[in-house]
Amino acid sequence: MPKLTSTASCRTSGETGGMFLLLSRFNSSCRPTLSRPAWDPSSASTRLYALRDIDPGEELTWTYLNVTFEFEGVDARRDEMRRVFEFECCCPACAPDAMSDDERRASEKRLLQLRRLKERMAGDVGPSEEDRAARKALLGRMAALSREEGLWETADRLERVLEEA
Repeated sequence: MPKLTSTASCRTSGETGGMFLLLSRFNSSCRPTLSRPAWDPSSASTRLYALRDIDPGEELTWTYLNVTFEFEGVDARRDEMRRVFEFECCCPACAPDAMSDDERRASEKRLLQLRRLKERMAGDVGPSEEDRAARKALLGRMAALSREEGLWETADRLERVLEEA
């Protein structure tokens, strides 16, 4: 992946931010083809990585939201995009006519399952061998749901954690 170097980075309150001229040209999608931007302070550049095979002519997108499944449905996710970024999200996961009613219900069900599993991960999992096995099962289910939903970056992160568990 090419290195994105057209940046004007700055550091405030311990966080690096900036104006990324090339990066700002990528559209957001709640089902992106690219990773969230990875800042490399040593080269003062940002990198994006393909999350899956990308078809010729397919738009390159990344998600402006941190974790897209943490919202109570597509309307809440679209409201957040409108509130924070001041635009209507019309990506394949959000556009009203992008999927059938059955597909939308199935998607919302997977996203709800992901939220509930994440809540369980924060709860009752302790240090015992039985608890570790339960944690691995939860991570595996979350990774599978993420893949089904097209949340490739989330699935990859969960699978790395699962390998280390």
